[in-house]
Amino acid sequence: MIAERCVHSNVEIASCSSCADICPTNAWSLDDHALLIDTSVCDGCGLCASACPEGAIQSRQEILIGEWNSTPIALCACEKINLPRHQGVISCIHLISIQDILSLYRKGIRTWKVATADCDSCQRGCAEHLSKKLASINRSITNANLMGVSHHRLNIIEWQRIREGLIEKIPGPTLSRRGFLRVIADAGLQCSTRIIKLFNQSQEGFTPPGKLLPSRGASPLWPYQPVINPSKCNGCDACARLCPHQAIRLQEVEESVCYQLMPETCSGCDICIDVCEQEAVRVTEWEKQKQLEVRLRRYICSCCGNPFHLPIEITENAEIQCRICEKTNHHKNLYQVLS
Repeated sequence: MIAERCVHSNVEIASCSSCADICPTNAWSLDDHALLIDTSVCDGCGLCASACPEGAIQSRQEILIGEWNSTPIALCACEKINLPRHQGVISCIHLISIQDILSLYRKGIRTWKVATADCDSCQRGCAEHLSKKLASINRSITNANLMGVSHHRLNIIEWQRIREGLIEKIPGPTLSRRGFLRVIADAGLQCSTRIIKLFNQSQEGFTPPGKLLPSRGASPLWPYQPVINPSKCNGCDACARLCPHQAIRLQEVEESVCYQLMPETCSGCDICIDVCEQEAVRVTEWEKQKQLEVRLRRYICSCCGNPFHLPIEITENAEIQCRICEKTNHHKNLYQVLS
């Protein structure tokens, strides 16, 4: 786990409980003091890794990618079909994240072939199903006039036959060191089959799913996007200051000032919702962009004289105050100035 990437490491009042909510064995627990995992209960399913909005949890799961009948494919199966955990067999196919699917899509892999047991009777079936993730992605990319992703569920015999065919093409020690590295570095599939790791988010950075969406054509449906209600916003800037990916950012250009909304960088961590005292922010899923910006107007507080800003939709009063002075009754309190 990359602790510094967890939202609770950055914002004490964060409400995220994705890992605890998804865990089928209740290995994760979250209270006011810490996020804990009971390793004696954890069964290594890896569902928490795909559920974490910031990629803070790492999971060692591998699938096969390659060409089958001249079609680039991703091949995986869940361990519940009683196959040993190696070369394409993972703990649960539903741990495959949106980032995994989109990363492979950008490499030309638009066909998934999977084998599973009965997900409805499995305790791990509580996770969002792979088919639902693929359906959401397909709505977005077909809206942008791009080819969607197909999903094929196979029986054990069909799946094993394809796996054996792909394994034969995995580069072995007969390749030179330079040739092997060339195969691994190749973004396409022309050379060979490969084994790839899921959730391969580096220690240095995390890529929100919106950044992996193809950008050609019409406006896509964004996996996550922040939306601000201008009539509730008090211009405190907490959402813009604490957003880990600047999905909400304060833009100041000469006399113009606004909150700019960037759905492509939103991870769905909900920090913006947690820190907004006015409940002015919400995060939508798989919708077209609702707002480009929230325009702000600058003011000088009539009580303290400090500059501040508010959405222009808010009615302008004769005596307008900053959010601090608005909460303070200056006529009720007595002050003594000491020299």
